[in-house]
Amino acid sequence: MDHRSIVGIVAILALAIALGGCSNSSAVLTPSPRSPIADVPVPQGFHIVLGRSESTVVPSTGLRLVN
Repeated sequence: MDHRSIVGIVAILALAIALGGCSNSSAVLTPSPRSPIADVPVPQGFHIVLGRSESTVVPSTGLRLVN
């Protein structure tokens, strides 16, 4: 197989995965109308557990991790 064939196969697989989606209609995530974290959309029913939940900013990258 040459390089172009491999790239074509990978592109077709990536497209199939992207368009495949989830077929389980009961697995719908609806956003919470009042997110407990102002700049992060969270699913409805999410609750912060004080003492276990945390928000950390990585100074070198500016990324924010919410657990």
